[in-house]
Amino acid sequence: MKKLSLALALLGLSSTATYAGGIDYQEPEDAGMFSVGVEALYVQPNGSDFLYGQKTVSSSATSTVNRSLGVDGDYQWGYHVDVQYVLPGDGPDITLGYTHLDSDDSESKSGLSSTAFSGITIPAAASAVVANAKSDYDYIDVDLLLGKEFVLQNRYHFHPFAGVRYASIDTKDRASYNVTAAAATTTSTGEVRNDFDGVGPRVGLDAGIEVANGFSLVARAAGSMIIGNYDWKSTTTTSTTSNTVRNSEENIFVPEADYRLGVNYTHHFSPETSVGVELGWTTVHYFDALDKTDTAGSLSDWGFQGPYLRVQANIA
Repeated sequence: MKKLSLALALLGLSSTATYAGGIDYQEPEDAGMFSVGVEALYVQPNGSDFLYGQKTVSSSATSTVNRSLGVDGDYQWGYHVDVQYVLPGDGPDITLGYTHLDSDDSESKSGLSSTAFSGITIPAAASAVVANAKSDYDYIDVDLLLGKEFVLQNRYHFHPFAGVRYASIDTKDRASYNVTAAAATTTSTGEVRNDFDGVGPRVGLDAGIEVANGFSLVARAAGSMIIGNYDWKSTTTTSTTSNTVRNSEENIFVPEADYRLGVNYTHHFSPETSVGVELGWTTVHYFDALDKTDTAGSLSDWGFQGPYLRVQANIA
């Protein structure tokens, strides 16, 4: 940060005489301004530690090499919407935002040597084992933020913000195992559910550099500290038994970090009305938020990443 401040100061000293240092003075607006933004997210869930089985890669008289099997997340669509109001008289801005991602991933594998759920075993004499695994994610966040934009040299834009975030992460990982042995076929299932929702403070910084002809390079770095309720449940079912282990109504702290980098183009129809289009890459990461195993207490990270397309309208 010190290097960035020094570099910007040196740029200011080498600029034309129209800038005398510090933050550019802007005439206060007599009326407030509304902004409405809509984003299309095409993102991939990551950080999933759900492993539903093992498959033998090679075997000899002295050793056996197995490969762990997990559901790979595919890129799927989500969305974000926000409404912002800039108070008149050079005041701060208030933003309310909402994000939703609902993803479903599945895969099937044959020839398993073992499952990942205790209580579900594969007989040594099994001639065929087929696993069908599926992971469902339902993610929501709601932000209420207060911020203020500062402009340096009529080119560099800085927008620090702070507020509160509500986050909800609900996941369900499930695997069914069809085992054929001794001319009989049996089906067993294992399922892990995670439900987390909470509220906590959020801070961040938006930054932009105007390039030319309405184009800008933009970036964001932000983070949250969420405290909330955490429910976890693992269920295994075979032809003869059913077993459930759960850890419910536990309070946990979940740190969150996110960033984005993109290119923005804004067209001004008038001094009071403009429309911007932004294309970039976003990453969201929650730390120690979920337990993807059938053993309680093994928390792992979760998040998503991918490209986004944003359209924003500004109206005074």
